[in-house]
Amino acid sequence: MARVLFHVKQSHSMGLKQLYIDRARAWNSTHRILGRDIDSIVAQSEEALKNWIKDYESLPNAVIDVGAGSGVGTVPLLWLNPDVKIYFIEPDVKKAAFLLSLSREPEFKTRTKVVSERVELVSRETVGLGQNPGVLLVRAFSGDKSLSEVIQKSQFKNDVWFNFDTKNESFYYSPLKIS
Repeated sequence: MARVLFHVKQSHSMGLKQLYIDRARAWNSTHRILGRDIDSIVAQSEEALKNWIKDYESLPNAVIDVGAGSGVGTVPLLWLNPDVKIYFIEPDVKKAAFLLSLSREPEFKTRTKVVSERVELVSRETVGLGQNPGVLLVRAFSGDKSLSEVIQKSQFKNDVWFNFDTKNESFYYSPLKIS
């Protein structure tokens, strides 16, 4: 028997999606926060998240997007799961400003929070976790430390981590083993 993980009203879904795409296009023309084919990038991310949701044992109600960038790797969760809350951790000021502009929109306001900081410096309380286990998604990562080192220095080392990556021109999420 198939398990129904979520149900989204189509009109609500399309409104959030279109708002994100329109805002990304506007910012992209000046700030280059995403690639050129925004519609395709959002569609690929949405498909990867649908597959991740199918594979994940229970749908999380809070996700922390580490190195959020433009948010394209997690924003589709907002229209795929009407109950999810997303915490964006993004140290790049320009990208964090884009996410902040989204988070001020009524459709995003109660469901997103932007933290413009490196993950090693973010507390569990800042993203509303407290002692609850978290689901963290991580994508692009650069710097002089390995991802494993950064995670070990963060307050999130005992949480569930997934890596967002591309393979053969498609996006996917895979569990991360933290050593």
